Amino acid sequence: MPKCFDGITKLDLGPNKPSFEIVGMHSAEGERVSFKSIRMRSEDNVVLWLNQVEFQMTDSLHKLIKSGYTEYFQGDIERTAWVQSHYAQVVSCVTQLVWTEMCEYSIKEMSEDDASLIELASQSVNTIRQLTELIRTDLSALQLCKAVALITTDVHWRDVIERLATDGVAELQSFLWQACLLYTSP
Repeated sequence: MPKCFDGITKLDLGPNKPSFEIVGMHSAEGERVSFKSIRMRSEDNVVLWLNQVEFQMTDSLHKLIKSGYTEYFQGDIERTAWVQSHYAQVVSCVTQLVWTEMCEYSIKEMSEDDASLIELASQSVNTIRQLTELIRTDLSALQLCKAVALITTDVHWRDVIERLATDGVAELQSFLWQACLLYTSP
């Protein structure tokens, strides 16, 4: 599977033969994402079931990301607990969306509050501090990997926010902000 789909090491197959079901996928890190079952016969065309795997993969992750995004803003759960309760891909996607939205909001606010990006940088430092406290706890290897990756990304984002503040970016059409949108991951 790794040669067909980046990030998938294996598929979960149901027990029935000669027909079988594909019921989930596994990442190299050990995360398992369930599919709505794909029923296939062993003699079916490989291209057909690979297309169905691709559809189920994107559909499943889309639903998980949408759910993760909604839960992120409910406020009932701290960010560190939210990170631990979601798949790495969901955490990566949702935090990128949230960071972009927060930056855009702060840039828009610069016309009324010159310190809005500085305040966002301060919030960013606090989230990094919370994650560094999290990695000092007893985490599984997968949770530790996820937290370390997020810390790396958050540190990069903090640096970007500080640069935006230093350069006085106050418009969404600013070249510096537009350049950040092209590439924001370390």
